[in-house]
Amino acid sequence: MMRQRPIPEPLLARLYNGPSDPERLEAVIRPLLTLLVEITGLESAYFTHVDEAQGTQAVLYARNTGDLCIPEGLSVAWEDTLCRRALTSGCTYIQDVASHWGDSQAAQAQGIQTYLSEPVKRLGGQLLGTLCAASNVSQHVTDEARHYLTIFAIFIGKYLESEALLDILLDENLRLSEQAYTDPLTGIANRRAIDQALSTQLAQAEQQGGVLHVAFIDLDDFKEINDRYGHDAGDRFLIQIAMSLRGRCEAGDIVGRYGGDEFVVIRPAVAGDDLAAQRDSFRQCLMQMTCGTFELEGATFEYAGASVGAITTELGETDVQAVLQQSDDAMYRCKRARRK
Repeated sequence: MMRQRPIPEPLLARLYNGPSDPERLEAVIRPLLTLLVEITGLESAYFTHVDEAQGTQAVLYARNTGDLCIPEGLSVAWEDTLCRRALTSGCTYIQDVASHWGDSQAAQAQGIQTYLSEPVKRLGGQLLGTLCAASNVSQHVTDEARHYLTIFAIFIGKYLESEALLDILLDENLRLSEQAYTDPLTGIANRRAIDQALSTQLAQAEQQGGVLHVAFIDLDDFKEINDRYGHDAGDRFLIQIAMSLRGRCEAGDIVGRYGGDEFVVIRPAVAGDDLAAQRDSFRQCLMQMTCGTFELEGATFEYAGASVGAITTELGETDVQAVLQQSDDAMYRCKRARRK
């Protein structure tokens, strides 16, 4: 019979409190299974997942050291398991399974004779699985070893609970972050996102010795559209413009609504090509994206396009607001020229 070795108390305290940033479930549980084998003196220790709705129990991870081999991936009917019997009866330790629960076909198939089990639950009591140890010969297990099994099961439940909470917090943080950087009407980047993206793009361009093309777009006569067709129609128009820009710009472009009827598009310049020609082509493409026939609240109208100002940044430029002001000035020059 294997000697049952107690766990040093400092190690037990660390396991009970849980790691500050635990890795995957497997990395947490496998060391516990190794410890359980040493502490209990039994041949196998394993962790299972219980799906009461489906009526199944599956072995996720196992540590086998002797003749008894509990295979990972084994799935059995929950009603037939020793774990269900232990849970319903409150009897978590059986030294002679054959005489106590000899009707379990799952236990007979594996040849389990001595058996320990503790449920793993969420804080609210929901059953997640079980932590077990077993042997194919009758063995005595001390109360101290059984206590450790209970502590390990609580630890795993706490770990799973914290992981679930972490997932919820990460999802919520991602949602809030997306909201903070997304224009609620059009679904594209908002002013804050544009400022941040431009700052990042300028820093990258400085490191790589490159430059950017930055375009400022203003929807001419937008007030007249609102006055004539209503604000709902105006909102639909903004959405359609945003979708046109996002759908027709290049993959590396950053497209955002800067506020009201203003949009900004950022495009990294292609090294080695004529920068002025790139910028003019960029500007012309954006103008084409904003003109055409629009359907608004049952009304159809032709839109001649927006005023678009495009500039190319200087080498080493890092001032976000200066760049945006330059592109805004270029847009107003375009607007004045179109009114002549």
